[in-house]
Amino acid sequence: MRKTAAFTIVFTLAALTLSGCGPAAAPAAAPDNGNVNFTDYSDNDGTKAKVVLTGAIGDYGDAVSLLSNGDAHGQRTEIDLNLTRGKFRINIADIDKKLVDAFTHFPSNTTTCSGLVTATGTAPIEAGSGTGAYQGISGHFDLTVNVNEVDVKDHCGPGAKFLSQTVVITGPGTVG
Repeated sequence: MRKTAAFTIVFTLAALTLSGCGPAAAPAAAPDNGNVNFTDYSDNDGTKAKVVLTGAIGDYGDAVSLLSNGDAHGQRTEIDLNLTRGKFRINIADIDKKLVDAFTHFPSNTTTCSGLVTATGTAPIEAGSGTGAYQGISGHFDLTVNVNEVDVKDHCGPGAKFLSQTVVITGPGTVG
């Protein structure tokens, strides 16, 4: 009886492992040098978003927009990428300034009080910001920020409250 039970357990474990039902493999240990695709997305313009990096970095996690001193209030100059294998920061000060300037022309459709605002620029990786698998990381991303927004119609114009919004930041990058 014990032999049969032991055989059944060993056979079942072997079958599960061979059929792909074993534990999920962990992501690769460190990023490769090369091209990376960056996507950051949120349903509001708050400080928190989700981020996915593919290519030379295959990782994902949370993104937090901050000032360079780590404060989350005011004009944001950096994005802190808290990924599953470590973290690093990118500098978005140039892109954020362009985005603020682009919003001076919002909304693009005053009848519906809605519009799309876009800004592009280069976001360098902050030297010395990498931890975990990203210690010593360098490089940059060429990013486009798209803010698609519908605002309250009766107060359409600068400072109007939004009813719905998406913020998507995408672009290629190179890491070393």
